[in-house]
Amino acid sequence: MHFVARAPINTTLFCAVASALWENFHRYTSGYGYSWITPTQCNSAVSAYNTKETWWLRDDMTGLRCSRRNATDVDCTTFETPAQANRILNRIGIEELVRATEAVDRHITQTTERRQLRQRLVELRGIQQA
Repeated sequence: MHFVARAPINTTLFCAVASALWENFHRYTSGYGYSWITPTQCNSAVSAYNTKETWWLRDDMTGLRCSRRNATDVDCTTFETPAQANRILNRIGIEELVRATEAVDRHITQTTERRQLRQRLVELRGIQQA
């Protein structure tokens, strides 16, 4: 499942909370080593990644039924932040949030390294063709 979300709080913290909630959602959901929820680093790459396999989906496929875009009039400042924070902490706990934050930091670093490697390969191919 791929998604893009606008974080109503600090982006890295949002990713850590989402990762921890996903890891602990069900025994069939994947762990931190497989599920990567990270801040966007390149808008065009995110768009391409999120839409890469949608060409074969039919109207009755689950992917289209899961697609949703919030109304633009959602005001995050009206959210009951302390109450939501307490509900989240009751679900995942501080230790789990720390592990999730470490995983998000690791995924950000690895994503940056992969993007730099890809860019370097593109540059090398350009030099070789010249």
